[in-house]
Amino acid sequence: MKNQNLVNQGRRIAARITSFHIALLLMALGGVFIGACRFDTSIPPRWVKSEVRPQFVCPGDFVTVDWEMGVASESCLSPSDDVVRECRGFATISSSPDVFVPPAPSEDHTGIEVVTISSATTFTFNGRQDGRDWPTEVRTVDLLAADAITTIAVLFEGVCSGSSPGWAPVDMGGQTSEFVQVDGICNMNSFPVIVNSSALGRGATLEPGACTNDLDGKPGTLSAFPSGISPLIADVDCSPTRAIPPAGFELEVGLRCSTGSASMEVVSGTPEATEEEPVTFVTNTPPHATPTSELISVNFNADTYSLIAGECTRLRWEVINAEAVTLDGVTVPVLEAEQVCPPATKTYKMVASNSSEEVERFVTIEVSVPVVPPKAPAQLNIVNQVCTGQTYAVTLGWIDAADNEDGYRVYRDGALIATLSPNAKSFTDNPPYGGPYTYGVEAFNSAGSSSRPTVQEAGCIT
Repeated sequence: MKNQNLVNQGRRIAARITSFHIALLLMALGGVFIGACRFDTSIPPRWVKSEVRPQFVCPGDFVTVDWEMGVASESCLSPSDDVVRECRGFATISSSPDVFVPPAPSEDHTGIEVVTISSATTFTFNGRQDGRDWPTEVRTVDLLAADAITTIAVLFEGVCSGSSPGWAPVDMGGQTSEFVQVDGICNMNSFPVIVNSSALGRGATLEPGACTNDLDGKPGTLSAFPSGISPLIADVDCSPTRAIPPAGFELEVGLRCSTGSASMEVVSGTPEATEEEPVTFVTNTPPHATPTSELISVNFNADTYSLIAGECTRLRWEVINAEAVTLDGVTVPVLEAEQVCPPATKTYKMVASNSSEEVERFVTIEVSVPVVPPKAPAQLNIVNQVCTGQTYAVTLGWIDAADNEDGYRVYRDGALIATLSPNAKSFTDNPPYGGPYTYGVEAFNSAGSSSRPTVQEAGCIT
């Protein structure tokens, strides 16, 4: 009996051990299923893209909704569709008023679609992945009056181009739809402003309170610079260590819907004036697949319009109803992005055409060359020395090796004794009798000074 009790007790212990290990195994496997798609939670979620373009449209115009979540895992191990959906992530895009049916959240973490706008519309981007909510992004499309001029404020942001202050150009063509045109620009600032349009290839100077119609037409890129900017940059520091750019300023720009746009039909009361039926939002459907007009629409812009030499930006374009598209004469797809690294300011030309029309668009990338300190003077030497009872003169000579200097500075025993103009190659000093003296010469500009070669003079004692 005693032996039998020991056997039964051993069986119970073995059963408990087996159950315990099975539980551990299941927990481990569950960790694989659940944890295989876990990401580094120290990295905040972000949208790679949450764009609605253009911003200013006429009634009935197209806008493109383009989104991409920052992380997407293709290896989410789980027998549950819900867990896989949560792991891979999904986007939920809504609009007010509704202009489409939002995408199915089980599979859409990236996509692009074109919808028609008949009223001012706000788009909201929400996303979720691996138990984390993506930051909500909101984009607004402004509707222009179909039969009147709409005035908007255009901000020109202050930037530092190398060590020089400036103001970034504004791509109005990228912010407006095909049928939007500029109808007047006004300067409501207290200082004169020079404004230029890349689309029209000309500029105008606007006094305070003045307006111009000289730049009316296709929007293009507007560049603007205050005239007499000294007061505006008095406290600006564009040195590499601080980079405090000047304040921005605004111009008022009038926009109108041109003849031939969908808005003209809205005004005339044709059926196009009625509100659009909701459009099903299908991921990755080519935006030109179901055009409602034969007119070509081109959206051509850049991520950045102001670069420092050596930097790059990305050109982006989207063309509807074109049979052929070229960028600087080279055939390109109708929907694409291309990185460019122009060594100097360059204007890129896009041409879209079909059997009935040809449309041109331009993007100008401003490239500034950073100012660097000049090269040091070469072969500094004593060209001549006069030591008499009446005269003590030392003439220095050197090779002007710099091509970007603002001038030269001459030192005697470390003390500045003269500042010379650019391209100087010699200097005559009349030092106190005595010596010897050590002379140094350096080139300088706004970025700093060169190294300072030195030469020693024997001195003069009479």
